[in-house]
Amino acid sequence: MKLAWLSPFVLAAVLLDANPAQAARYFVYLHGRSMWSWPTAARITTANGDPWSHINPYFDGSARLEDNAARSTINNTIAYYCGYGNECVIICTSAGCARMFLSFSDLKAEQRYPSGILWSEAVASAAGGTEVATIRTRSWAKLMDKWFNVETPYAPIDEDLPPSQMRGYFSFIQNQATAPVYHLAGSRDICVTFRILGIKSKLCGNRFMPGRLGDGLVPVHSAAGYADAGAHANHADGSAKYTFRGYEQVPLFDADHLGIFRPYIENMSIRVAVANGTVCPNVPVVVDPNLPEASIVYDDADGAYTAEWTPLHLLKICGNDMWAGQAPIYATCQGEGGCCNSFSNGTGPGCSCGESLCVLSKVETISYFTGVNCSGLEYANGVNNTYGTHDGAGMVGNSWASVVVRSQRDASGQCRPLVRRITYRGGCPEYYQSTKTISTARRVYRPGIGSYPSDPAAFGPWNGVVVSSQNNPNSYCP
Repeated sequence: MKLAWLSPFVLAAVLLDANPAQAARYFVYLHGRSMWSWPTAARITTANGDPWSHINPYFDGSARLEDNAARSTINNTIAYYCGYGNECVIICTSAGCARMFLSFSDLKAEQRYPSGILWSEAVASAAGGTEVATIRTRSWAKLMDKWFNVETPYAPIDEDLPPSQMRGYFSFIQNQATAPVYHLAGSRDICVTFRILGIKSKLCGNRFMPGRLGDGLVPVHSAAGYADAGAHANHADGSAKYTFRGYEQVPLFDADHLGIFRPYIENMSIRVAVANGTVCPNVPVVVDPNLPEASIVYDDADGAYTAEWTPLHLLKICGNDMWAGQAPIYATCQGEGGCCNSFSNGTGPGCSCGESLCVLSKVETISYFTGVNCSGLEYANGVNNTYGTHDGAGMVGNSWASVVVRSQRDASGQCRPLVRRITYRGGCPEYYQSTKTISTARRVYRPGIGSYPSDPAAFGPWNGVVVSSQNNPNSYCP
């Protein structure tokens, strides 16, 4: 179904989370790049009986700003839920904020601009452009493909997001707001580590931003609504801003492009006087500050990441997978922790995924092993069509099997045995190596690894994962 061609009235029936006849106030959410909808856990929590309802339009966040489908969907959503006697608050993030301002301009030109917009919340707004997009659209910036994840190395909207575009070609959208827009800008960086020509180097997003001020992906000048693309150290330093651009506080928030969702929920909840309790963590920053900065003139790095904490295809917003709504990426050969190493100047030692079809792992969860101490073959639990592994990397076979496993490794990297707990008379428990059967197991394939040896750092049975338990009241503790 293409929502872009629906009338506002049909659109209401499709997108509404509550009966429009019973609720006339709406939160309208506009998501960003590489997303198809707003994460449920990043919505404003409302109390029982609260009149606010949630409107979550479905569109391709990676499409160009002038893409007809996304543009029509957003225009119709805002026109209906913020008009026709309704009132709304629009919440946007990143590139979704650029779409919001473009929609304001469109609706004014169509004489459909609604009168019910109370205010807007702009979370890490990219409406002023980001220097990261400038780098991303240069033909020699192949190294950035690794940073943005090989799964989505380039998105069409990257062409629209350089500051020269947002403040040049799209300058007409910047002063379209007629109600306050409260900006939230972060100050934490996002970094990853590479080996380039054998030398370990780091790549951090704020490096490309004026004054190195940004949230790892979007600079402060954009996220805070400034009318220039210079360096700004807070939300209100006296420099000119676009029309109706406000802020939630003067200092920058101690958050990166993902963690910024937490202060948005906190501040927005206060503004509408509803409860909140969502935890939205930043990306862990563990890159050695003494590492040299990577050169972006190289075509590619000469190997997979040596350390990448929460690569972008694993990022979660308030606990929700950032990539929810997108189809799995299938392949028989994939780089970056997958089945083979591919380079811009050719293909390295190749291998197949071991099956006719594999799926790129998307989420950090748990890997299971057929042997004790995480030895033997690695499997993912394919229940509900998930493809998670302990580090979110590797290629997961598309065929299922029933497999007996004896140990597991979680996202912390720690290996734990699967154990049976027996509680004896007197209350003392004992733990014994055990197994469990996963009926929806999928084989995990990694380059150069056929079968794993025993992990000497694996936890013992006392720190294992209990898969079964038994009471033995007739016997005393051994």
